[in-house]
Amino acid sequence: MKTLWRAALADAGILPGEALVYPFPGTQSSTEQFSAVTWLPGRVDGIQDPEVDAIVGELNHSESVRTTRVAVWIDRSEPDVAGLTRHELQHALQFAAERRLARLHEIAEDVVRLAADSAERYQLIPTEMDANRAASQFVRSYFPDVGVDEMIGDQDSALRRDPGPEIPLETLPEQMILFLVDNGGLCEQWAGTKADMRRRLNSAWPGAGDIWEAALKGESPT
Repeated sequence: MKTLWRAALADAGILPGEALVYPFPGTQSSTEQFSAVTWLPGRVDGIQDPEVDAIVGELNHSESVRTTRVAVWIDRSEPDVAGLTRHELQHALQFAAERRLARLHEIAEDVVRLAADSAERYQLIPTEMDANRAASQFVRSYFPDVGVDEMIGDQDSALRRDPGPEIPLETLPEQMILFLVDNGGLCEQWAGTKADMRRRLNSAWPGAGDIWEAALKGESPT
């Protein structure tokens, strides 16, 4: 894991002293809440998960609290561990570039859970597409002889699909809002009303809700 972690950090352009990894046995946490999770620098609180709760003291130690911290459940193939790790590091880059993007990501996750095709729709969240792209590129470069394309179809296949073009980080906020526009019915179902959704988005990112509502109407925000 140590060699793979260092390679993933180098691929993401993150210095070794800027991030820590916490490997756990199994494929997901006991609450089925996580298969991997990332925390930006700062305190970690309010995580209702036994495995994470057990290391909260370490996560919040005076040295580690200043770093990005990644937890990964590693009972999976080595290429899948590599992909999942790089996926989480890409989220770290996204949310470090713009912390409000993390809140839009959380809203999008909550919204798509209401869909009948939630698993498929989840992979279309722009922040997920970007993280999967980074994961796929890394796996293909780190395991050039594994036959990545032949592995598609199992639990972590989204991490190894054809990566497609790079998504500029600065475009992600707009893409996230457009994704929520495309899922406007689910947004209204999740929030209660269009007005409630507008308020929630504006709370997450001032102006985002106004843009979302205007786009739903086919208008340009004023």
